[in-house]
Amino acid sequence: MQRLDLYEFVDLGEALRSARTVTSNDSIFDAYTKTFWLKDKLEILISKDLFELGIVRHDCQKLIDVLDEIDNRTWDENVDSKTKISSTFLDSKLKNAITSFTSVMAAECRQASVYNVSKVAIFSTSSLVEAARNAFPAEILEKLPEEAKCEYESSAKCLAFRLSTAAGFHMMRAVEFALVPYVRTFSGRDFKSLNTNWGSYIAHLEKIECSGKRKKPKKETIDLLRQLKNNHRNPVMHADLTLSDQEALEIFYTGGVVISAISREM
Repeated sequence: MQRLDLYEFVDLGEALRSARTVTSNDSIFDAYTKTFWLKDKLEILISKDLFELGIVRHDCQKLIDVLDEIDNRTWDENVDSKTKISSTFLDSKLKNAITSFTSVMAAECRQASVYNVSKVAIFSTSSLVEAARNAFPAEILEKLPEEAKCEYESSAKCLAFRLSTAAGFHMMRAVEFALVPYVRTFSGRDFKSLNTNWGSYIAHLEKIECSGKRKKPKKETIDLLRQLKNNHRNPVMHADLTLSDQEALEIFYTGGVVISAISREM
């Protein structure tokens, strides 16, 4: 997946417009000044794969080859660049290549797999896809395991593209990756993996919270974890559950709150 710069297509259209103004009254150098920008834009189209190119790739390369001829003749020491461009070259090569490329490009643009993804609640598509982890301040990010941050980003991307059940699943994984070091913070050397059983994690935290230890988890944080487990984590793990967009959004909000709460205590 890549982000498209739609203005590249505006530039391409402007470059094609300029190339179409070449006439038989133009010198070779004049033709070069009107077409060199088009060659640059066509090479960007091929090299960046702005979208999945089909047969237009052949027409694009054919037009580049024609523009290369103008380029070579412009800088050929044996050719006077002030010489008028050949009408035969203009009609049989340049104009034909432009027409062919434009027609095929128009057809492929109409069939291109390009979609507009609308924002989710207050979240823009770009913030969910490219900058989700920025929802957390630096002091929380530095405490979170990289796995937790990656899962949070995966949840945000799924939310952006309306993959609601997947968004909930990845959020549960993000919380779990943050939960393990949280439990370890209060257990110290006595901590042992509890096989990803949230009920065991929470019971273990409650035991510490009720103990006489000086360093213990907050009851409010444990309550948040239990609420998330009962209302979302356990149901999301069942294969027959499908989340709605609104349910996924609520899980995304709640998961972020839980991650923030447990990170502040680590």
